Amino acid sequence: MEESQIEIRRADINSSVVGELISALNGELKRQYPEEGATHFRLEPDEVAEGHGAFVVAYAGDKPVGCGAIRKLDSETAEIKRMYVVPE
Repeated sequence: MEESQIEIRRADINSSVVGELISALNGELKRQYPEEGATHFRLEPDEVAEGHGAFVVAYAGDKPVGCGAIRKLDSETAEIKRMYVVPE
């Protein structure tokens, strides 16, 4: 197996790359939790705007292979959100 470098880049939550990763994550969550009423929480752009948090995408070369977000809850606490790695 060839070793590859992973680069983490801040991303716009409204970008097509982020949309595809979040769609894949939501699909996986829906398969794991199919019961009626299960919800997959949303993340608003202002929650990961500069100074409030960050949304990042992991790349192996030019291929997006994962994502995640951190949003501030207060001056000392942050929450990890939307962590996802493409299964393959």
